Amino acid sequence: MLGVQILLCLVSFAGVGSYWWYFAMEKRRRSLGFPSRHMPKYLKVFLTVSVVGVWFVMPFLPQPVLGDTSGVLVAPDLALAAKGRQFQAALGLPLALCGVCSYVVLMQRNAKATACDYASPAQLITNGAYGYVRHPVIVARFIGTSGIVLVTGATYTAILLPFLAMTLFATAYIEEKAVLEPSFGDIYERYRQDVPAFLAKPVVIVMLVIFTGLTFLSI
Repeated sequence: MLGVQILLCLVSFAGVGSYWWYFAMEKRRRSLGFPSRHMPKYLKVFLTVSVVGVWFVMPFLPQPVLGDTSGVLVAPDLALAAKGRQFQAALGLPLALCGVCSYVVLMQRNAKATACDYASPAQLITNGAYGYVRHPVIVARFIGTSGIVLVTGATYTAILLPFLAMTLFATAYIEEKAVLEPSFGDIYERYRQDVPAFLAKPVVIVMLVIFTGLTFLSI
């Protein structure tokens, strides 16, 4: 089943590549004088599944549970109390709920700013969560996925979390270079100088919690 996890990870990287390709094509269209257009629905679906969905599914696929040396492949579940993992559940469940719920709320807010043109937002959002980090959606996704990994004890997905981080960093870079900097210029540059991309103090604390939970899971 590790092979399935790696395959899904590669699908995620393909989604990031498609994300870059879309913005590159939109830039070319505009340079040729064509009007902007909405992101095609098929591409939205593919990006949602490949870049976001697979990482929320991977922790629930059959795989060894962290800390279990039997090597048995199981479908991780939420019944951690029976396995003596109440501590990990106490850490992971709030992170999972907070991350997933924050992701949904932030995406709804982003949808309003990009309703007319995904490649050229109507406004630069700088308040709320965006006043602490420039990419709260990405932070929420990492926290949510890591929380699910803590709850399920998904060994293979935990090993692949650095690759999730890579896709998230790449997504943030694409959005800044292809959308935000061209759309908002000096305004975004001032915002970038004042607000960190990911690691505000609250995020650092959450990352330490995740690290602590993963450490205990491996014992």
